Formats: sequence, C-alpha cells, structure tokens
Amino acid sequence: VTFTNTDDPTDWEVVTVHVTGKAFDEEVIILPGDIPLEMVSIQPGTFMMGGTGEYAQEHELPRHAVTLSSGFWMSKYELTKAQWTAVMGTTPWAGRPRAQDDPNTPAEYVNWYGGQEFIAALNDLTGMHFRMPSEAEWEYACRAGSTTHYYWGDDFDPDIDDYAFYWGNTYAVSEQYAHVVGQKLPNAWGLYDMIGNVSEWCNDWYAEDYYANSPSLNPQGPDSGEYRVKRSQRWNAYGEHCRSARRSRADPTGTGAGIRLVRE
Repeated sequence: VTFTNTDDPTDWEVVTVHVTGKAFDEEVIILPGDIPLEMVSIQPGTFMMGGTGEYAQEHELPRHAVTLSSGFWMSKYELTKAQWTAVMGTTPWAGRPRAQDDPNTPAEYVNWYGGQEFIAALNDLTGMHFRMPSEAEWEYACRAGSTTHYYWGDDFDPDIDDYAFYWGNTYAVSEQYAHVVGQKLPNAWGLYDMIGNVSEWCNDWYAEDYYANSPSLNPQGPDSGEYRVKRSQRWNAYGEHCRSARRSRADPTGTGAGIRLVRE
C-alpha cells in the first residue's frame, strides 16, 4: 500500500493504519514525507524486574515483582533519523563522531530534553500522546516474557550476533557506528534492537537504591534526581553488558542517546 500526503504543511493529515494478520497488533503512523512510524501493542502484565547472576550490579537489585496495569504501544524500532527529521527538520547528529548519514539509522546525539521537545512536536502533529517509556515499561517490553539474563537466553554467545549490534560485530570488525534499525532478529514481542545499537532514554529519574523502595504497581521512578535512566546498550557494549536488566544513568543535558517511543 502506498500512502501519499500533501506536501503543504498547512494541509497535513496524519494517516494511521492498523495492521492485521500478524502475530502482534501493530499500527503504522505516516509522518510528513511518507515516513512510517511503526508501533507494536504491549499488553499489561506482571514480571520480575532486576538483575540476576554474576553480572548483576548493585543498582539492579533487589529483583522484584512489578505489575503494569495498562497496556501501551511501543515503537517497533529505535527512532530513526528520517523520523526525527520528518517532525523536527533538524539533524542534531550532524558532524558528530561516527554518526552515519543513512536516514534509517537511529537518531542519536539527542539529550533527554531534546527528546522531550521531539515528543511534544510529534504530539502536536499527530494529536496523540507519545512519551518516553518508564524504566519498568522498557524492561518489561525488552524481556517479552523471558526470565533469562538476555531475551534470547542465559548466555550471550553465540546468539547475540543474531539479535544485537554490540562490540563483537561492530567495534571489533571496524564497523564502529550505529547500524540501520531492524536488521537483527526481534524479541518475542516483535521489537527490534532492544539491546545494542544505541542506548535509549527512559522517562525516569535515576536513583541507585530505587529498586529497594520501588512500588510494585506502575513504578515511575524517583520524584527528582540529577540523572535520567538509560536502557539498552550502545553498539560498543560488551556482550555481558547486554542483559535485559542492565541499567545506566546519564546527565539529561548530555548527548549520545537515542529514543524508543511509547504511547497510550
């Protein structure tokens, strides 16, 4: 199917297409320039959040049960440069080290506040309510029903090459950059590149001891903080760092992260 919208920005109409006949409920939102934004429906549920095994870090503990009482839509891929430019008309990655020109590579070098500006512009454009995922939503979607260290199993080798761009198939082979999205296998819920390629901002403030005090129902992170949570891992992460529970923090005014969208 081909979708064509007028190029006149004063006469723009967002087209939303619901996809049937697939294993997962999906929708496609057509952005200016006929750029698709593909979303996957994530159902509510309960899961065990946090790290396990020898690589678990202190701030990933204790492992604890979390219930998400409402479903949500999550973008099938990391936000791409084409999608960013279709909404913002800017290129924050231009001239940055190792940033690729391919429009189907992730939008990168975006700080947390810049991501919020993008989301506000996208919401104005579409009339929908997009946002960054909570950290709990991110891990729940990443795990996709799995309880293992990685969403493909308990060992990162040898399957990590099939699922993620990480140190072994980027940095180690002189492909030291984020790659085109969707080239690896998805997780069980049809989400691509949940691990590797670029790190992804979450909405939550970061606290090292938050898991010890986190509510079990729809946690949203601390009320304030100095850093924001990032999930996934970049293309230069070692395999043992590519666990579903792996979390990190970053200055929200800094750069170097990407975005995965959520909407109600």
